[in-house]
Amino acid sequence: MRRPLFSFSSLTLVLLTNAGIPLLPISLGKPVIAVPVSTTQDRRNEAIRLNGIGLQQYNQGRFREALETFERALAFAKEIGDQALYGTTLYNIGSVYVSLGQYSKALDFYNQALAIAKEVGDQALYGKSLNNIGFVYRNLGQYAKALEFLNQALAFAKEIGDQAGYGTILGSIG
Repeated sequence: MRRPLFSFSSLTLVLLTNAGIPLLPISLGKPVIAVPVSTTQDRRNEAIRLNGIGLQQYNQGRFREALETFERALAFAKEIGDQALYGTTLYNIGSVYVSLGQYSKALDFYNQALAIAKEVGDQALYGKSLNNIGFVYRNLGQYAKALEFLNQALAFAKEIGDQAGYGTILGSIG
């Protein structure tokens, strides 16, 4: 299954790095260890940690495991009311659904992530969500809808000065 042009890898890595959470390699087949959490900060760190683990599982092609891990992270983000983290996790889940070929579910999660990104002012998440929504519509053969979102992503990339994103989106449009 083809992955979206903008994967969530870099977005999640930035989130993890900014939070000071180290990334540890995960062996194939090993279960995700539960970490006791008691404070809001513990819950936030756990959501970030789970996003990192989900990212590693995703990159290893372990999509079902990644989905379960991201869903656990989503619950923590929702519980503590961290909208930015919640939006990033929704985006990550959307990316898993793309890889599983479940495009309608991917659209649902990407659209939720897009709304939250707009609400909290997360430019990276906003641009990547627009682009990936366009990507999904293209995969569904809904080319007019795909072009609508890709053009929005293109205009946004230009507006914020994201030259790399602008070039990538131009390539997507053709």
